[in-house]
Amino acid sequence: PSRNTRQTRGGRGQLDLRPLPTAMADKHRQKLAELAAELEEARIPSSSPKDKAFNWSRPNSVSSAQPLSHKDVTLTAEQREKFQALDLDVLLNEFQSVAATKEQINVVEDEEPAEKEPVGAAESHWLQAAGLEVLSNKVEAGQPITEADLKAETVGFTPLQTLAVKQRVDTLNDTLRQGKKTAKADVRDVFNPSAPAPVAAPVAPSGLGTVPTLDPEARDRLVNLTDNIDDPPTTFFDIIEEDREQVQCLNLIQVTSLMENVSRSITVRPSKSKRPKKRKGEENMTFGVRLEALVERDRAVHGDKMAGSHVPLLLTRIIDYLVATGLHEEGIFRKAGSAARIKTLRQICEDKKGDVDLAALDCRPHDASALLKQFLREIPEPLLTGDLIEMFTLAPQLMPHEQRLYALQLLVMLLPPVHRQCLRTLLDFMALVASQHSFNKMNITNLAVVFAPTLFYVRGQKGQKMLKEVEMQVSTAAAVRIMLEHHHVLWNIPPDIIAQVRFVNERRVAGGRRAHGAKEVKRLLSEKDKEDRKSPVPAAPPPPVDHPRITWLQAKDASGARAVVAIVKDGKEIPGVQIFDATTTIGLLEDLKVTGNYCLAECGGNIACRRLNPLARVVRVLRLNPNGYLAVVPRSQFAAC
Repeated sequence: PSRNTRQTRGGRGQLDLRPLPTAMADKHRQKLAELAAELEEARIPSSSPKDKAFNWSRPNSVSSAQPLSHKDVTLTAEQREKFQALDLDVLLNEFQSVAATKEQINVVEDEEPAEKEPVGAAESHWLQAAGLEVLSNKVEAGQPITEADLKAETVGFTPLQTLAVKQRVDTLNDTLRQGKKTAKADVRDVFNPSAPAPVAAPVAPSGLGTVPTLDPEARDRLVNLTDNIDDPPTTFFDIIEEDREQVQCLNLIQVTSLMENVSRSITVRPSKSKRPKKRKGEENMTFGVRLEALVERDRAVHGDKMAGSHVPLLLTRIIDYLVATGLHEEGIFRKAGSAARIKTLRQICEDKKGDVDLAALDCRPHDASALLKQFLREIPEPLLTGDLIEMFTLAPQLMPHEQRLYALQLLVMLLPPVHRQCLRTLLDFMALVASQHSFNKMNITNLAVVFAPTLFYVRGQKGQKMLKEVEMQVSTAAAVRIMLEHHHVLWNIPPDIIAQVRFVNERRVAGGRRAHGAKEVKRLLSEKDKEDRKSPVPAAPPPPVDHPRITWLQAKDASGARAVVAIVKDGKEIPGVQIFDATTTIGLLEDLKVTGNYCLAECGGNIACRRLNPLARVVRVLRLNPNGYLAVVPRSQFAAC
């Protein structure tokens, strides 16, 4: 036997459990630390659940996601350096170029295949969600969609927007013509994955001619309606529900055109209006329950305390606790908490239905952060929703780089209200954590890598190779990073979308129709305009009441005023208010001696109601909407989500 073994009765050697000399123990400890450091350098965070051998350095706690199964590989020194630096853009480009040379991997799903849809069902649902139900209704009535129908509904759209509509119209027409009643193997077969990227005026495959380009008159009007770069932005929370629905319809059309230009194999599926299945016993549960169900229960239990809130109480309590105690905690969200404490905390949260005071319990910041990630992972419908999550992963692949933020702006506004507000709350909190990175060592990139597996948690896939898994991890981390870096502008409505909303409403008014029913985003240019809309300063509009609310001065008067307006306040008009070039919203409210929880809004004309930014120039607002008027309204008129 060696020095560290001893003879037993059976004659076999057994480890000597006596402590080693101090010097030898220190030497072993140092070697173990060096080995652990090397393993940590080579570690690649995984985005999904199944192979523990791959995440060899992750602690096995309830706070860590279960990694996906795949084969381990040996990393080169160069790869280790890249992973350690975690340059997401470089990694993403590298994995995309490598993936292009590899054979496509067949993925085996754990879950049963989804129920097949009737041919054309997805296209019909998309048209309805995009506000073009007049087209889908024709097919349902057994009538083909003609080129004139398509033109009437899409003139004024960009070529790519028109192409997104036309592809679905062609599919519906083909279905109607062939009289198919059975389901296809996959709705994605509608598109040819090998087809080249769309160009400005591609030829239609089913005989509807070419995709029309934007006519000069419409283009000029859209340019005039688009906010200047110096104009304060309009957020999604500055408009009322009617305008929001119009924005969502246009966002769906625009993001579809962008995503299908990147990946023709993707099927853009708008969120369906039907509610997800209710889980048995979810009224007494907190984890693994739909967000909407939690919010409804919290409102019923807590009444006025939760009035107007769209965030579950437990999520609010965890975030409030971490803001108070965890901002300076090193490695917050990266280091695992105590599995025993987390299990106890989870049970308390279940017993109290989320109404817990974590500060009064045996809770540490790392326990609370692990509990937060666990809560988000167990939501039946992912926070980014199953219908949109794939498009969130594609957004970082768009070129040029400005398109990436643009696509994410379109997508977050398509989320259901509760999911949208929860994401907004979470991003604001994560940005606050990142602002303290000098203390907690968690900058935006680190947080993006840690949270990507939680926000993009997809079940049912296994056996994927490491290349594909790391590519997905980098893509999702890049999407989270972009949302975090630009969280303060993520909810700004792109100026071209606001311009199209105004354009839609002007065409309705020109056609003698009221701007009601925001889901009918249609007939952008179905009637010809008789007026010249290219003038930078419009003429006095036809009076909406007995006298005009806006009187334009063709030249500055002695005081320098550019316009005289009547402003609605408390249901009455305040006439004769002078507007100068430098007049801002906040300055006008001060002149009107408006105090309290009120704001100035732009109403009527080509918008339903929009809360004006305090720094917005009033003259510019009046020029964008000459048939509208200004009103002092309560801030509560605009929902928070």
